[in-house]
Amino acid sequence: MKPFNKKLKEKLNTTLKVKFIGWGDYETKYPLLLSSGESFDMIYTATWLNFFQQARKGAFMELDDLIPKYAPDAWAQISDVNKKTAMVDDHIYAIPSGKSTYNAFGVIVRGDLMKKYNLPEIRTFDDYAAYMQAIVDNEPSMQATDVYSGGSEIDDVYYMNHGLYPLTGNTKSIYWVDLDAEKPVVFNKTSWKGTPDMLKMMNEWSKKGYWPKAALSNKDSDMMSTGKAASGTHSLDNWVSQYQRHPDWDWRFYNMVKYNEELSAMQDAMAIPNSSQNPERALQFINLVRTDEELYDMLVYGIEGKTYGIEKDNTVRALDPDNFNLDPWAWGLRTNDFTRDYAGSPASLPEKRDEIRDTLHTNPMRAFAMDTDPVKSEYAAVTNVMAQYYDPLKLGYVDVDSGTKELKKQLKAAGDDKVVAELQRQLDDFLANYK
Repeated sequence: MKPFNKKLKEKLNTTLKVKFIGWGDYETKYPLLLSSGESFDMIYTATWLNFFQQARKGAFMELDDLIPKYAPDAWAQISDVNKKTAMVDDHIYAIPSGKSTYNAFGVIVRGDLMKKYNLPEIRTFDDYAAYMQAIVDNEPSMQATDVYSGGSEIDDVYYMNHGLYPLTGNTKSIYWVDLDAEKPVVFNKTSWKGTPDMLKMMNEWSKKGYWPKAALSNKDSDMMSTGKAASGTHSLDNWVSQYQRHPDWDWRFYNMVKYNEELSAMQDAMAIPNSSQNPERALQFINLVRTDEELYDMLVYGIEGKTYGIEKDNTVRALDPDNFNLDPWAWGLRTNDFTRDYAGSPASLPEKRDEIRDTLHTNPMRAFAMDTDPVKSEYAAVTNVMAQYYDPLKLGYVDVDSGTKELKKQLKAAGDDKVVAELQRQLDDFLANYK
């Protein structure tokens, strides 16, 4: 950060210090940080980090009066539609990323191992199981898929593959709707008609050793990059990142989502915590980085000639991928204007992008922000029940029938029905007034 801070000092008379929360800890440490009262000046936020709920809890500073004065250029980059996604109860609480992103999500596997064991292209979950079985049978030093303490998103892929939409807009949502239904009906994912089949599949996969029994105690979120795991369920961007680090492994991405959609602009954003002592300076920083290509490149790509190089076609090449992963964290500051494709990206990347863009599905619920405050106690109780009973169940650590029975019993006691009714009311009101 020293070269970046030297340049930042020249341009804004300030410096930046970054603190990270690991993938294995973010679900607990991120909300704790926001509730601790600790003073810091800005923070990455997103729908998948419960932006709307955190804003309603008072974690973020209202920015209505500050943005026009301190970050007008960054705000001008956002479309009117996307500006609405950064608002909670008609007030602005974040500046969304300026880069278009999509909900493409699926299976990432090693092409070299597919060739080695003559495995078919992955179109179904049976195809994926065949790949993982080949790893278990022939690669004893590798985990078949990268399940760790952060859990697994295989269940989310299964739901999205069947046309379901997560009400939070992201994976790990408890409540979903069926996009194929005539009228959107909110339900807990455990009550969906297809969940028993998914749980049985996961139970079989667990017994076959596709992930270890102690997976939830393993905090290593980088197993794919280090060769410890042969696959994972991730996004298009994660695939490109994995490929960049090890093109020799020929990482391949298979999108399993039934309906391709453009994500809410709040998929990536920057917010100012209420504990900030320098909100004006923080907004000036966001504004500057989003409009100054020199600073943007240094922050996102590092030092030109050392960590990255710009090719003749304006793509960016990693020069030291083992020690510096390009664009490792500044997702909330990205813009379409400055973001470059990676040199040496998968040859099929343009085709994959075109497939997604050509089949985009319009989903007004992408702009819906569920409010759990009216059922705060019940929602918290349901969340705890899901962590205690559903997570082990979906990883096959518990008998499906008895585990499901106990889970539903605990959910009923936690007030799941009340949460469903409240979220249904909110969704109905939103759709009735959506323009």
